Amino acid sequence: MKMSKLVKSVPALQVALRHYDSLSSREKKYVQFMAGALVLACLYFFIWQPSNHYMTSSREGMHTAAETLSFVQQNIGQASIAAQLTQNSQGALDPQSMVSTISTAGKKYNVELKRFEPSGDSKLRVWLEDVPFNSVVQWLQDLDKSHSLKVSEISIDRDEKPGLVNARLLIGP
Repeated sequence: MKMSKLVKSVPALQVALRHYDSLSSREKKYVQFMAGALVLACLYFFIWQPSNHYMTSSREGMHTAAETLSFVQQNIGQASIAAQLTQNSQGALDPQSMVSTISTAGKKYNVELKRFEPSGDSKLRVWLEDVPFNSVVQWLQDLDKSHSLKVSEISIDRDEKPGLVNARLLIGP
């Protein structure tokens, strides 16, 4: 559809064009300037600013992921040694004493177990919801150092509230 047909089909545009034609040349320049400024403002607020914000947050996410990868690569040797020690250990806890040990250590770090269930002979599957990430890390370090309980599987998802996470873990000797 041609522009002239579009203008003829919309009465409001016809009225606006008639009013524009009745303006003096100086007023027309002001209207053109304001229309240009409006187009630039729309380009900035609806295209440039959102895409720039997305790019910045993506870079931050990439930086965080790179730090996590670096940490995992640096500590993979310790994890494999811990796994070998766990396989060689003879003093496995029964599920009841593991639940007691895990929940007592959790209370010390304000980590409340949402749900738990035995998994296999000597492991316990644990669910956590809305807990501070730093508390989870401290709790897991305490389980490892004080009780020789290791995490063999872990899945952590960030919560809507900053600093809080939801986690699913498989813990055993």
